[in-house]
Amino acid sequence: MAGGAGSCEMCASCCTLLLLLVAALLILSYSVVFNVGVTVEDATLTRLNLAGANGTDLAYGISLTVAVHNPNMAVRAEYTRPLAAELRLATGGYELLRAARLADAGQRVEAAETDRFGVADEGMAARLGGAALVELVKEMGAGEEVSSLELKITGEFCCEAVGFVFGQPSQKA
Repeated sequence: MAGGAGSCEMCASCCTLLLLLVAALLILSYSVVFNVGVTVEDATLTRLNLAGANGTDLAYGISLTVAVHNPNMAVRAEYTRPLAAELRLATGGYELLRAARLADAGQRVEAAETDRFGVADEGMAARLGGAALVELVKEMGAGEEVSSLELKITGEFCCEAVGFVFGQPSQKA
């Protein structure tokens, strides 16, 4: 019989179950915070040559793309320290070749979003000296593939819950 007392109890049970599921989803969204992921999507060295009058300079070109992914549904991430990339020559004491600031402190990665940052420089030069130069000349002179470059990404995040007021995201002042 449609519309009887049994269907009303079933409707109340379904509504209660639905409310419990929504409450569980909201609790999990705001209480479980996943790590923000930083991935180097592309790092290409377009050229690497010894240059300069005495062969003490290093001429190179680099293309770099870094992705920062915030997997959280209800938590935004904010940089508390700048996001930076450093390219270092790993021979002879990790000599710095290039440093690039990708994002400043205070910038945000919104909930469930991915930000991408790119650096592309073709005409870069760095002056080498000491052990770094000796090791690089040895590797390049032997016809070996230079595999002694290191890319280091540094930065720091702070997570903050996204608040809602009457269905609209709240703005931080």
